[in-house]
Amino acid sequence: MIPLQPAGNPWWPSGGSAGWVGRFLGKGAGKMTETYARTATGPWRNWAGNVTARPARTVSPASVDELADVLRRAAEDGLRVKPAGTGHSFTATAATDGVLIRPDLLTGIREIDREAMTVTVEAGTPLKRLNTALAREGLSLTNMGDIMEQTVAGATSTGTHGTGRDSASISAQIRALELVTADGTVLTCSETENPDVFAVARIGLGALGVVTALTFAVEPVFLLTAREEPMSFDRVTSDFDQLVAENEHFEFYWFPHTGNCNTKRNNRSAGPAAPPGRISGWIDDELLSNGVFQVACSLGRAVPATIPSIAKLSSRALSARTYTDIPYKVFTSPRRVRFVEMEYALPREAAVEALRELRAMVDRSPLRISFPVEVRTAPADDIALSTASGRESAYIAVHLYRGTPYQAYFTAVERIMTAHAGRPHWGKINTRDAAYLSGVYPRFGEFTAVRDRLDPDRLFGNDYLRRVLGEPWPDVSDGALLARPEEWLEPELSRARRRSDLAAIDAGQALRRLLPWATGEAVRLDELAPERIEVPSGSRIGVEYGGEQPVLAVKLQEMFGLRETPRVAGVPVLVHLLSPAGRPAAVTADLASFWAEGYKAVRAELRGRYPKHPWPQDPATAEATRFTKARLARD
Repeated sequence: MIPLQPAGNPWWPSGGSAGWVGRFLGKGAGKMTETYARTATGPWRNWAGNVTARPARTVSPASVDELADVLRRAAEDGLRVKPAGTGHSFTATAATDGVLIRPDLLTGIREIDREAMTVTVEAGTPLKRLNTALAREGLSLTNMGDIMEQTVAGATSTGTHGTGRDSASISAQIRALELVTADGTVLTCSETENPDVFAVARIGLGALGVVTALTFAVEPVFLLTAREEPMSFDRVTSDFDQLVAENEHFEFYWFPHTGNCNTKRNNRSAGPAAPPGRISGWIDDELLSNGVFQVACSLGRAVPATIPSIAKLSSRALSARTYTDIPYKVFTSPRRVRFVEMEYALPREAAVEALRELRAMVDRSPLRISFPVEVRTAPADDIALSTASGRESAYIAVHLYRGTPYQAYFTAVERIMTAHAGRPHWGKINTRDAAYLSGVYPRFGEFTAVRDRLDPDRLFGNDYLRRVLGEPWPDVSDGALLARPEEWLEPELSRARRRSDLAAIDAGQALRRLLPWATGEAVRLDELAPERIEVPSGSRIGVEYGGEQPVLAVKLQEMFGLRETPRVAGVPVLVHLLSPAGRPAAVTADLASFWAEGYKAVRAELRGRYPKHPWPQDPATAEATRFTKARLARD
């Protein structure tokens, strides 16, 4: 096995304050100093800090055989298993209360095949160390994302991608993979060996087994020339198709609250290499993109009103620059400012319209957005759950500084993206479920069929996979129910002789037959979709389930003291805040943002109309009530 040395500091390929765009980033690299399995306990958190898990035990197997033994023991103990890399997903894809597999000891290059032009690498190897090792061997991946802190298995399992006209995601560069399944079987998968598994496992979400090794296509190392140039939003959107067609790799970043963008065009070059200077590289990499940006984000979080001014100032300071270097030093960049992110892949032809809708939404809303919006592209590929599966795609990514309430912004963005048949990045925040995802992924059923075969007992399951893959809850959309009435309307349907017999059927009772009673999951129905939610005042308020989000209509004063929006099955409810008389006062899916930004104006209006009721200045810490001030005084 070829040892991997720690990577040096790569040049950051962005000029001036364009480096302030947040991307999918992080720290951490696998260690190769121990050769035996390690077991530990304690909480696990992802890089952004928005996901926490408390596994019963955490294990770092040192070999495939040890991993297979860990899986068998977990099954015997009735524990579920999830592999986790460096925690760069913003979703709970790796969260578990069972056994957490850390690949720290499964690192290194197994083989470089110069005849086939492939490299086989252990699953826990960080991309940073793979890239530098390949460069020393005169080799490179064809395309990559914009950070390289993830493990190779973590990056590919969630569909990490860069931008490219002709070259696709990292997962699309996989030529073979090794997978340990629930029963401890070790599968080698490629186009010729277990091809049905290979077709879906290149982006497997950790749902099919534990990936232990990956074989990537490589090519002789080459040079890329990066050209960065400020451009107006109107020009970028009007020339978008041309910019994509004329460049091997095109991306741009729009600064919300402005009409300014920064574009980046990467194309292959005959050389010579001309990397950024050491001093200018440090200024862009560390001083501007991390140090100054950290301060700006902290200021924006503390005083949101400053954000538009900061955005205008920083976007106007952009300047053009050109440099040439080897691929990973052009494609990737260090990121230390932590954030949360949502990203959707749209049909490429829908990108410009969606971007214009996004800009209009931000301009007319009270939102204050400190991070640029990132736009990239990818060609169609043939991976079942790839966000680019079967269609040329454009990616629109939105970010917010860690600790900033994000629900209102992300909810509004998601509404725009789903209206264009968007596919959410598997590793980034979204609220989509299997009913939606099965409609935008034509090969969704192909993936779930392989999963049913490889992991019928759901050893690798968790709440995230239950939501996005639909197991074990049935599809009860109108279309699905109309397509299979015999599964839920029998025997009543056969007995019906007249229209009145049909009207007498208890549809609710019939639908309950579809629930997974055999697995015990059906008893969680009231937990996952409660008829009522108890609010801080003590009232139990009914939940309406007719729209895209569950709706909770409640008097505003009864929500005092609640800092976070209530959730149903992980989805924030849409809170209709009512006046003391039950009239609409405000609507929000982000209670924290409403208390901080919208409540002041609503309070001013309601104090005048309902002076007998309490209207505290700080609703997030006030005591909830159903009563007037006089009634409270008597009590």
